[in-house]
Amino acid sequence: IPDCVSSPGEDSLILHLPFDSDGSNDTYANDISGDENDGAVVGAVHNSIGGPYGSGAYEFNGNSDYIDLGSGDEFNFSKFDGFTISAWVNSKDVVQSQQTIFARGGIHTGSSSTAVDFRYSTTAPRPIIKISNGTVNIQASFGSNQWSTNEWHFIVARWDGTNLSLCMNVTNCVSISDSGFGKIHDAPTTRYTSIGAGTRVLGKYFNGSIDDVRVYAQVLSDEEVSELYDSYLSECGNSVVETGEQCDDGNTISGDDCSSSCMNEAGGNTYYVSKDDLNCDNNNPGTSQQPWCSITRARANYNDPIKVE
Repeated sequence: IPDCVSSPGEDSLILHLPFDSDGSNDTYANDISGDENDGAVVGAVHNSIGGPYGSGAYEFNGNSDYIDLGSGDEFNFSKFDGFTISAWVNSKDVVQSQQTIFARGGIHTGSSSTAVDFRYSTTAPRPIIKISNGTVNIQASFGSNQWSTNEWHFIVARWDGTNLSLCMNVTNCVSISDSGFGKIHDAPTTRYTSIGAGTRVLGKYFNGSIDDVRVYAQVLSDEEVSELYDSYLSECGNSVVETGEQCDDGNTISGDDCSSSCMNEAGGNTYYVSKDDLNCDNNNPGTSQQPWCSITRARANYNDPIKVE
């Protein structure tokens, strides 16, 4: 996914791996959340034209590929009152019956050792989210055969301290409640975080492609999840202000009043520029009724955000 896609809940965003060709490759997955939680690529292949929108994704072979996010405290889910994990996922044919999308946990025995297990089950094709408090697990999952291989799906897992939910393509959702669950467990000396492989033992390898993985240290609302999904439908840098954008000046470069994520950088007024040079006015411009005839003219006269009409 292009890194110009904006995000609700950005203050709580602790991981955003857009997997685009600007910063990600076969050895390194670039985190643009600002927290520098970059991933070490182990075997997975970066496809610069992969993903649901052709801007980059990682391909996993189902046998040995994964992305290592380390064992630090950044993904200690026991510290959070809730979380949201989202990803675009495209699975291939069956290689292993349980295939990991994102996992946090310890490499030791015991069914409760994995703190957060976000995966895809091939035995009854469906996504699953499972969490552990160190003693018991709870999980939310769809019924059998609610998944199509070789097709991109947008999936979101959320936990608010009581309710664990899972949504596929925004509108198809399931949830489970447990008011006595308590905190998510995080073993202090055996914790690992990965994409494309399980953490309790290296296994449960994913077979297919994964794109745009995000982790928030809070639960996003239904409205915010919908906003996030809608933002993927916009194309930053196409000179058209679309859903989720405040401006679009025809590029994805920050520092020119319209940021790389198509959000306003400067305060003050917003000046308009004509998309097709019709009904424009370079002598008395600036409003949506009388826009500038070119972005170049507008840039020369104003430093405030510009919208293309």
